[in-house]
Amino acid sequence: NGDSDEVALRSLENPHKYKTTALLNGKHEMVPFPDKYSERLAINQKCNDKNDQCEVHANSTIWSHTAYLIQKSLELKLHLTAKDSDLQVAKIYFMTLVHRLHENDSMKYAATQLIQMCNEVAKPEVCEIVRESLIKTELN
Repeated sequence: NGDSDEVALRSLENPHKYKTTALLNGKHEMVPFPDKYSERLAINQKCNDKNDQCEVHANSTIWSHTAYLIQKSLELKLHLTAKDSDLQVAKIYFMTLVHRLHENDSMKYAATQLIQMCNEVAKPEVCEIVRESLIKTELN
């Protein structure tokens, strides 16, 4: 809102708003944070410390953006408060991370596990919103 000198590192609403440094074609370049699977960085490279293990931190913005889309859709479509929609997203993500995912699982695999966990812990209308958000970010 302009009242602070602090600068955001990323925008969950609009990941393209900010840029990150990524190792592309052997050199570091400033590129927008990805907001969908087809935009992920360093997909055809050997993962190492030079490219942040295939830009794992920048690519995590895709998941963060998906969570944002889910949360906002829960507010708009199901008329949940921001707090309640936040709790729904946190529960589904946390349960998936703790009970379904392992080191080096792919994004696509994680998406299938997110839906499966949602089906176990949330109402069908919530899971439909999760599916829609995964489609928007190409994680379906």
